[in-house]
Amino acid sequence: IIKDGTANGGVFPAIWVEGASVVSDNQIVNNNLGTGVTAGIYCENGSEYIYNNHIANNSGTGIGGCKIISHNTIINNSYKGIQVTSGSKISDNIISNNQQEGIELSSFNNDVELVGNYISGNSKGVHIQNSPIKVFENNTITENGKGIFIITNSSLSFTNNNIFNNTEYSVYLQKPNSNPFKKGTGSFSGLSC
Repeated sequence: IIKDGTANGGVFPAIWVEGASVVSDNQIVNNNLGTGVTAGIYCENGSEYIYNNHIANNSGTGIGGCKIISHNTIINNSYKGIQVTSGSKISDNIISNNQQEGIELSSFNNDVELVGNYISGNSKGVHIQNSPIKVFENNTITENGKGIFIITNSSLSFTNNNIFNNTEYSVYLQKPNSNPFKKGTGSFSGLSC
């Protein structure tokens, strides 16, 4: 268990977790540099539980590779808010003002759940590329450059999400051999594809 700590200005990820661990109630802020792209919390090879941390102003991704990410504030990081791995459950987080994606699901991250997150002020709110999602519900995605950006050949289902006031578009969907589906910047609450 890593609890009630503060990490400022480190060179590696502020917290590197390997194996079954709990990381909670930490302040991971102010210019942690990271290796690769993760500067806040990086998880490797386990069933990590990342809960109730404040991860802000790092020079890289806020959280990378972790399985259960819940009730965190992930803001103002210079890369992504969260970079997801297969089997992750991302719930009840505030993910705002990161320079790239709020949440990124890159190729073939399976069985991911995104539930009850508030995602705002990022370049892209959620970027999904070739990743089947198990659950995507009750998220608020607002005031990002692009709300949800999807490139996939998988079927996806979104339930009870509020997607609105994104600058460029709320939803962009591209499937192989088809024209992209774009939904404007207004309110948008449902999608099945």
